[in-house]
Amino acid sequence: MRLDSIQVGRGAAAVLVVLLHSELAVTKYFGAPITNGALLFGKAGVDFFFVLSGFIIWWVHSRDIGYKPRLANYTMRRLRRIYPTYWVALACVISIFAVMPEAGTGSELEASSLFRAILLFPNPDGQILGVAWTLCYEMLFYTLFGILIFAPIAGIVLMAGWLLGAMAFPDANSFIFAPYPAHFAMGMAAALQSRGLNLRYGVAIAAGGVCLFAACAVAEQHLGEVARHLCYAVSSMVIIVGLCSMDLKSPTSWPKPLLLLGAASYSLYLVHYPTLIGTNKLLSKLYPELSPSIALICAIAAATGAGITFHLVVERPISDFLQRRDSRMAQAALG
Repeated sequence: MRLDSIQVGRGAAAVLVVLLHSELAVTKYFGAPITNGALLFGKAGVDFFFVLSGFIIWWVHSRDIGYKPRLANYTMRRLRRIYPTYWVALACVISIFAVMPEAGTGSELEASSLFRAILLFPNPDGQILGVAWTLCYEMLFYTLFGILIFAPIAGIVLMAGWLLGAMAFPDANSFIFAPYPAHFAMGMAAALQSRGLNLRYGVAIAAGGVCLFAACAVAEQHLGEVARHLCYAVSSMVIIVGLCSMDLKSPTSWPKPLLLLGAASYSLYLVHYPTLIGTNKLLSKLYPELSPSIALICAIAAATGAGITFHLVVERPISDFLQRRDSRMAQAALG
């Protein structure tokens, strides 16, 4: 069944990240806008995304665990979801660095950086497409879940080892020991909870999760880095359980623009930061005295528009093409 409320939540998380980077970019080029740092909590959108990823993988593929023939389908679905659209966005950014090397640090076109970026391997120098660092975690989680499908005991051991290692040696700046395995685990727990119970109070649960999320935003300056991530993860888990319960009880009718924003969330996440930088550079040259708050509105609108356009022009056509190809191959196999 369609989980439209989850889709809307995905869009909201993408917007949070856009708000974060919009404020940072505008402050760099125009000075602090009227929000004066209030949008910086948007980094919590990443925490929501990781929890949501764990939820979706368990929701869609939990019944594949232990069935080795299903590994190929799982692998292809995950690879197609991440790489093709990402590669197009990456190619655009690489082209910018090739034409304007001064826009980067100088390492973007090095062979090692290109290799790591294309395959989504961690890069200590930073990813060419900045937000791709989160996709490295996604691919690690997908790999471990694939092992769980093929060899459940080995998958459990590896996942538990990753989680326990991150809990025992927490380091938000370490790829392995950052707190994110807990996010994936909470997402899977949310899916397990939601599938097992058709909760009656989905709206109240989701609202409570939003309130908890807001409380984390207010209190985050008093929390350590790891504690902040975990607080947002817990509140994200509560929100997701509530949203899922809403749709399980009776599908929620959401406005089409919100559903479109949710569908475009991956594209928005990929292209928003380069768009923000380009928009603010252009505005600062054309209107150097522009109010930071007006620049902020323009930047958010440009990034959102670019993300939706990229979804409609790139992501959706790629997805449709791959689905048609799979259908033709399946029909050919049936003779």
